[in-house]
Amino acid sequence: MILCSVQRELRLLTLYLSLQMFSTLYGQTAAALYAKAAGQNAQARQLYNASADTYYKANDAAAYDDWVRARNHWDYFYNRS
Repeated sequence: MILCSVQRELRLLTLYLSLQMFSTLYGQTAAALYAKAAGQNAQARQLYNASADTYYKANDAAAYDDWVRARNHWDYFYNRS
């Protein structure tokens, strides 16, 4: 948990320093656009991860439903005697 917060702070520091360098090299407008793009990229990554989680949960639910259906089918024929 502590390592995660340290990594996050290091990423923020790196982003801040890169924005300062970018601002010095290319100006405030480009730096602002770079910051906006970085924010949109972070948001897109969160949405991508959320959609991947949803696909995993949907696949898990479908696999479970298939297993239940197959078990019930087997039980029907096994217990017919």
